[in-house]
Amino acid sequence: MRDCALIKAILRITGHDKYDDFEMMVHVHEATFEKKEAKLTTFVRLTAGAHSVQTETSSKSVFQQFLHILIEQGTTHLVIELLEKTRSERVLAVLKMDIMKDILGPKSLAPEQVYHMQQKGKGFRNPQIMLTLVTDLNDLETGFLGNNEVGWLVKQQLKKAKEEGGAEGSSEADLLIKACAGPLELFEHLGKIYEVYVAVLGPPNSRKFVFGIWNDKNEFDNKHRAIKEVDLLRVQSVQADPTRANVFIITYVNEHRSSQRMMFRRVDRARDVWVDLLQTVTFKARDHKKEQKSQRITNTSKTPSHKSK
Repeated sequence: MRDCALIKAILRITGHDKYDDFEMMVHVHEATFEKKEAKLTTFVRLTAGAHSVQTETSSKSVFQQFLHILIEQGTTHLVIELLEKTRSERVLAVLKMDIMKDILGPKSLAPEQVYHMQQKGKGFRNPQIMLTLVTDLNDLETGFLGNNEVGWLVKQQLKKAKEEGGAEGSSEADLLIKACAGPLELFEHLGKIYEVYVAVLGPPNSRKFVFGIWNDKNEFDNKHRAIKEVDLLRVQSVQADPTRANVFIITYVNEHRSSQRMMFRRVDRARDVWVDLLQTVTFKARDHKKEQKSQRITNTSKTPSHKSK
């Protein structure tokens, strides 16, 4: 019926339909569950009426992917399914969200909200999914590094860093340093992959801005020495790998002036968030160096010269 513009308008004017067509964005973070199988390759599918979108597959059920979906006037539910990637695409769990009650009803939607899903597959228990729902896409315009999804995500990461212990009155550089910390997977020689914890250290805790790598967060929290440190002034580039969606590369020059590369795969946030944050903190390190140099020149010029008698 709503394919007819007149009927669609009447249903809206009379109040039968409570909202107009709108586009919403869903950031699918990850799914968690208990399972008997050693390994499952899963993906998430969103369906609203005749419209459907889905994430890429993941062997760890960590997706960190944005999905856009059109919610047409009259649609009652957004259905979120967690599926196993098999020939038949087995449905493991389902979450059915009421458009009015669960999505448009709340005054604000908390980011990184965990939702319990209804179990559908056997040998599969306690399914949950972490989502960030955005119904007002104008929110993206307030992004920290641009009017796009990545900028909005970066802003959320900075907000999270502040909430998790950023001191009151923390500077932009302080929040950037705190946001540039988290788990990553490090690619080593011969294809081996290790999960590590990385963080950026800077003044006043460190004389220089450095990118450090620890075996785990516990070592970092206990102030153990990093297994590897790279001076951010030696970093030549931080770039997304064009061939792999979740991998980024840091290129730097070592103490022997030889170009080196470190390759990481994201774990707890989108790959492009890591790239933007590390690029920005690298720029901050260079600006800090310039300010120090400028200050030394200024102090030298203010020092009175002593003429010999």
